[in-house]
Amino acid sequence: MLPSNGQSVQGTIIRGVAPKCATQPTFDRYTLKVSLDCQTYLEELLPALLRIGQPPARDVVLQFVVADGSNVFYRIGSEGVEVGRGVSDRVDLTLAFRMGRDVVGFARAELDLVAALRTQRLKIHGDEELLPWLAERLSW
Repeated sequence: MLPSNGQSVQGTIIRGVAPKCATQPTFDRYTLKVSLDCQTYLEELLPALLRIGQPPARDVVLQFVVADGSNVFYRIGSEGVEVGRGVSDRVDLTLAFRMGRDVVGFARAELDLVAALRTQRLKIHGDEELLPWLAERLSW
């Protein structure tokens, strides 16, 4: 378990979340089509991406907040990635989305980030120095 530095974290910790394939691929002659929903991405696929490579230089808490209630946080440190449902009261970086479909667009690199930020469909709060580390994991 990662240290919480004396601060509490609200929500439910999801222990032992393994990156399983919850998507159903279909094949045609040219492409692989994968069905993806917001909750599957946040609770299964994103944690697997966050485990790639070296953790940040210090223990951090990232959270994805979605207006429809699909809120998930990630405690990341030298011991690994711990996933929890809900909103953390100790957070270093928050990505807040207005709609779950924007999270899926973000996951597929189809979301126009500039437009989403301008129209406030995506808001980013916290330590912007973590964005390059996060972007490196999301590019896999």
